[in-house]
Amino acid sequence: MDQLMKLCLINGFCLDLTYAHASFSDYEINPEVFYSLGRNELFFLRLQDLSLGAIADFSTENVTALLKILAKNATKISALKLEEFYSDYEPQLLHALICIIKSQEQLKQFSLIGGEEFPTEFHGIVQL
Repeated sequence: MDQLMKLCLINGFCLDLTYAHASFSDYEINPEVFYSLGRNELFFLRLQDLSLGAIADFSTENVTALLKILAKNATKISALKLEEFYSDYEPQLLHALICIIKSQEQLKQFSLIGGEEFPTEFHGIVQL
């Protein structure tokens, strides 16, 4: 999987999906892939619906890196769903979540699923 992902990223492929679901417990992402994702600005360009699950099962650094890449390169997301969200995430992860939310130009649907109180940092991010 890593080799295919690297080949697509290095050659400047654009992910032609409107929906992506990432469950971080399913796959360990190689640091080279993060580097290539950050350099290929077109890869996530058409992404419109994004669902992220099992964030707590993955390293904070890797999730933060992916969220920063998405905040920079995927600004047309209209529906964002964060599953298994907990308020005790590391501050840098909370900041990356805030950045991806604020970077969206067309965000219409936003879901935080976790059943806990949300940190005050998230109050006022999305205006109705």
